[in-house]
Amino acid sequence: MLRFQSFLLLILVCVLLIFAGCSGNKSKLPEKADISASVQWWGSQSDDGYVYLYGEAVDKSESISKENAKANALSATQYIEAYITSILSNIEMEASIKDTKILESSQKVIKLVSNILFSQAVSGKSETIMVSTVDGESYKTFMQVKIPKMIIDKNLVYQIRNDENLYNRFIESGTFNALDERVD
Repeated sequence: MLRFQSFLLLILVCVLLIFAGCSGNKSKLPEKADISASVQWWGSQSDDGYVYLYGEAVDKSESISKENAKANALSATQYIEAYITSILSNIEMEASIKDTKILESSQKVIKLVSNILFSQAVSGKSETIMVSTVDGESYKTFMQVKIPKMIIDKNLVYQIRNDENLYNRFIESGTFNALDERVD
């Protein structure tokens, strides 16, 4: 009888140890949220040396969700366009450019530089959460990608130099000269 009680006590201790071990070492799963959830850092432009791009994606697979969010971030060119437009507007104002052909060339340069896939993009913040969708549980990933402004500036100067009319008009601008010197 004593053997049976010892055996039963040993089994009980083993079961308790198994439960204690399993419950304390859970891998952290993304928290569950509504499909419309967002993250606090979304849309911030916190470092003046970079232009930040943002993408999000929802998928049943966490890895595919992350890959798609990064691809979406790299295709979100509106932040790059705003940065380039600001530079070109300053140059155009300083050089008093009102010629529609020059302004059209500026728009062309904005599109060319904005749509370049930047190989030197750096991953920024990333967060993945579980969300409920009509298809069940999925992963929603928010991805921030940072592109150094210096890379954008170099591409911008390169595109301006390749457009003879634009370059000849912009060379009169001190703002363009400063940009040109900064990237050399």
